[in-house]
Amino acid sequence: MDFFRRSNFDIIGRTKLWFTISLVVIGAGLISWVGKGMNYGIDFTGGTLMKYEFERSLTDAQHPAASVVAQTRAMLEKHGLRKCQIQVSGQTELLIRTNS
Repeated sequence: MDFFRRSNFDIIGRTKLWFTISLVVIGAGLISWVGKGMNYGIDFTGGTLMKYEFERSLTDAQHPAASVVAQTRAMLEKHGLRKCQIQVSGQTELLIRTNS
């Protein structure tokens, strides 16, 4: 505990220690990057997000969310958009994510 009570900690005198710690952390990051490659987040994967908001509710007892998704998917497949994510958000929003 005396380590934390010192008021005159010699940071400059231990420059080699701090550079060594920095190089080890940077080296570990580079090795991980080369070994595993980049894991791109959603910001860098590309594609399009379309958000549609309707005045009336999309779902009710006769038309559950699964029915709305199925109808939307059938319409998009006619236009060549087979791999897309369709999601009903709330009562009046429809989100469609497509690849680039």
